[in-house]
Amino acid sequence: MSRLATTGVRRRAVGLAHWSQKESIQLGSFGLVLLFLLIWPQFVAPDLVDVTTLACLFLLLGLGLNIILGWTGLLHLGYVALYGMGAYLLGLLMIDYHFSFVFALLVCVIAGMAVSLLMGILTLRLRGDYFLVVTLAFGEIFGLSVVNLTSITGGPQGLYGVPTPILLGVTFVSTFDFYYLVLGCAVIGFLVAIVLRHSALVQTWVYVRGNEYVAEILGVNTVRAKLLSVAIGSCYASVAGGLLAVKLSTVAPESFSFSQTITILLTVLVGGMGGLWGLLAGVVLIAFLPNAISVAPEYQLLAFGVGLALIMLVRPAGLIPAKLGITFISDYVTKRAKAQQAASAAPEDAILSKAAAGPAGEDTEEVLLDAAGLQLAPATVPAIESAHKVARREIGEPLLSLDGLTVRFSGVVALDQVAMDVKRHEILGLIGPNGSGKTTAFNAVTGVVPLAGGAITFDGQRINGKQPHSIAQLGIARTFQETRFFEELTVLDNVRAGTHDEGAFWRALVPLRERRILNAELDAAREAMDIVSPHLFTRYADRLPSELPFAQRRLVEIARALCGKPKLILLDEPAAGLDTNERQLIIEVVRHIRELGVTVWLVEHDMRLMSAVADRVVAFVGGKKVAEGDVETVTTDEMVLTAYLGGHRR
Repeated sequence: MSRLATTGVRRRAVGLAHWSQKESIQLGSFGLVLLFLLIWPQFVAPDLVDVTTLACLFLLLGLGLNIILGWTGLLHLGYVALYGMGAYLLGLLMIDYHFSFVFALLVCVIAGMAVSLLMGILTLRLRGDYFLVVTLAFGEIFGLSVVNLTSITGGPQGLYGVPTPILLGVTFVSTFDFYYLVLGCAVIGFLVAIVLRHSALVQTWVYVRGNEYVAEILGVNTVRAKLLSVAIGSCYASVAGGLLAVKLSTVAPESFSFSQTITILLTVLVGGMGGLWGLLAGVVLIAFLPNAISVAPEYQLLAFGVGLALIMLVRPAGLIPAKLGITFISDYVTKRAKAQQAASAAPEDAILSKAAAGPAGEDTEEVLLDAAGLQLAPATVPAIESAHKVARREIGEPLLSLDGLTVRFSGVVALDQVAMDVKRHEILGLIGPNGSGKTTAFNAVTGVVPLAGGAITFDGQRINGKQPHSIAQLGIARTFQETRFFEELTVLDNVRAGTHDEGAFWRALVPLRERRILNAELDAAREAMDIVSPHLFTRYADRLPSELPFAQRRLVEIARALCGKPKLILLDEPAAGLDTNERQLIIEVVRHIRELGVTVWLVEHDMRLMSAVADRVVAFVGGKKVAEGDVETVTTDEMVLTAYLGGHRR
């Protein structure tokens, strides 16, 4: 994997175990729990073995819903219908068509995936609550169907006489037989979930859960990711339904009521949404707590509800809150920071050390840091440029061309026949009053809003009608007026999201990715952070975005855009809300981005900043381009003065 740039410092590679020490301990603990469960039936009554079997079924159901809700953020209110469909279909295939247990279960899994994909195709291209409404309707339709289609489902009485399963020549008849069958399936499902948890696919789902809009802008095909999520999650429900049918030998409608959906949902929420070990704890709590409450039967459900409410009040994130990013971020940050400190005295760092030392060796550390701990640009950026040995890039031919670009919103013309070019290696400024169409132009270029007319050409390729993720993969990155992050992920994980390669999506299905790939992604993120500010990585990499001062949030967003090695970066008011020193840093960062070979299209209201960085400026008024040229020419244009600058240059 190529890197954005090299820092001139030869850093010794730091090996990182793919499994963190904490996870290794958890996996060992799971082995001990499994050993305990294998001998559990020998010491307890059959009734308690039945409860444990039910808990294993709920674990399978919880694992599937955790994929859909916990990792992808989709609330599937018809999930129990997939569970019921698996049970009824397996029962019908084994009773009427004499399918073997394994073959019938395979058919159930395929059918569940097909139904889930159909619902997803119909709804997942739309954002909002459409998926929730459709899945709720699916659940209700299923419930009514199994009650009223008496010739097929047996109606309210259900199906009877489901044959006992035979697997590898073993017939499962007794309570203990079914216990070990269901336990084996639950263990396999849990191990599959662990392997998935360490795949790039789950990281893609987590991006969709965190901020679907940002994920799409970073190059994630969010529709495909969500379809895979509901399809894989449905497999667990189908298997659980089939196991329930053979265990009970009957399939009845009351086993798949909406209350079952709430119970499955509770296992995910109480344990910790998105976590596997928390889910395991949630299943144990939901399955065994009602039996452990020693009150009169008529008050048992009330006591159970009060107990769950207290747990959620004390632990709102669940019994074991999930960490959804790379699990060894803290270890990585610590080791890389130590490596950087060790390399600081190396001969290759002479330029950096000299730049930071100040005149006559004077210590300028306090001068170079602002109140937020941000190293300011006048000393740092020249040091970075020296280390990278960057040569000034000559402005070339047009990289992006807009030809008659028109965008309408319900009859309101936001952009009207805009024609302009962004030339390769230039910094192009875009100014204009609020509502003039500046951000709309960015949204049109990145595929967020549809065009009413005109054409957009990027690097010789027409990109009209392409989805945002496809445009991002071509090499266009952007920031936003209001910073947008995956708030549950660390800063380093957020920046690493910029390395997402949808072209390698199918390789992402291979679970345990090579350690070198993860390290390369993290190294690219670290270098992008070093480009915008030398202290950004060492001070903030393992913190959450919500913990950062506003200036650092701006820088992290720019670093994330750079991390994907774009050809063109769109900066939407990067200096908004910053003080004078922080704006000076933005000036130097923008200049440096261009020197790295990245073309910059910049929206900004600060005319001093625009004068300091822009090679050319375009002015929009009322959705139309009214002026174009150097800063002096555009800011003295009569229409720009009247509509935007208030009759005088700011």
